[in-house]
Amino acid sequence: MDKKDVMYPGPLQEDGTFIGVRIREDQPPQVGQFKKLRDGEPILGNGEIVNLSYEEGMPGLKVTEIYRSGPAQVATKGYRTGWDTTFGSKTNKEDKSQAN
Repeated sequence: MDKKDVMYPGPLQEDGTFIGVRIREDQPPQVGQFKKLRDGEPILGNGEIVNLSYEEGMPGLKVTEIYRSGPAQVATKGYRTGWDTTFGSKTNKEDKSQAN
């Protein structure tokens, strides 16, 4: 990451989260809730997954990687096979409509 992107954490809360300020070179400061990822737990709202690192002599934590979040990807081969089994594939529907 070429641009300055630093996160300044506040005090740790009882639930393991903390409020922090993120300062990026090309955007106004943002205040948000930070927490560790837990397997199977959703990322709410416009959440981002960031990798943080400490650099000696630098206040705050440097954001070294950003993983964009988005809608869950459920269209796996198994999902499509299950869908086709339950609802029929387009090919089957076309064949049935031609038979009438």
